[in-house]
Amino acid sequence: MKFELSETINGCDTESVLSPLETQLRKVYGKVVRNGQSVTAKSGSVNLSFTAACSARNNGSKCILTADVEYGPSFACWIFCILGIFTGIGWFIPVGFYYLQKRKVGRSALEDAFKRVKTECEFQSPSVARV
Repeated sequence: MKFELSETINGCDTESVLSPLETQLRKVYGKVVRNGQSVTAKSGSVNLSFTAACSARNNGSKCILTADVEYGPSFACWIFCILGIFTGIGWFIPVGFYYLQKRKVGRSALEDAFKRVKTECEFQSPSVARV
């Protein structure tokens, strides 16, 4: 499955967004790699493999943070499903774990990381008006 996330951050440049993003992603995902103006996060469990390619670009006084996300069942999940077919209902177990984990590891964890980066960047930026 593929989806895209984005977040607009006021008063920041790309470097001041990507650096805290890298830090936040390291707290959640197993492997995080910084490649110039992008950060790639990879993670996996027995049931799920996850890859997010995050990038930031400036648009005047705003920075737009985007992530192209790809996730799906892992190789081990497919093996457990195939082995579970012979038990009748045993294939429900890996499929159930997959659906329970995909929300946590997939979209919601990345959305939370984006929100923390936005809060951190806007808090540190002197150009953003505070009420």
